[in-house]
Amino acid sequence: MNFERINAFTLAEVLITLGIIGVVAAMTLPALIQKNNTIVVETRLEKFYSSINQAIKLSELKNGDKKYWTQKDTDDFWNIYLQPYIKYLKYENKRVGTSNDWRLVYLPD
Repeated sequence: MNFERINAFTLAEVLITLGIIGVVAAMTLPALIQKNNTIVVETRLEKFYSSINQAIKLSELKNGDKKYWTQKDTDDFWNIYLQPYIKYLKYENKRVGTSNDWRLVYLPD
């Protein structure tokens, strides 16, 4: 009888290899997710900075140099200098605690 030898991996070798790959993936995924989250935050901040900067530049054309801008309060500043020049979804006032007011502006992104 002529038996040919077949080269193959055993089930144990395959399972050990998959286990090692799983451990390596489990160790590297948190770093990859953190890096991706950092990139997302940086991109959003850059877009926000660009939007605000463009709104201020457009407002300076109508209202003069920003160093001469005056306002009574935050609402006044928003209504006069920024609102006409920035795209936003909604604007609302929030009361936090007993005396603090927050102005929330929801941007499209």
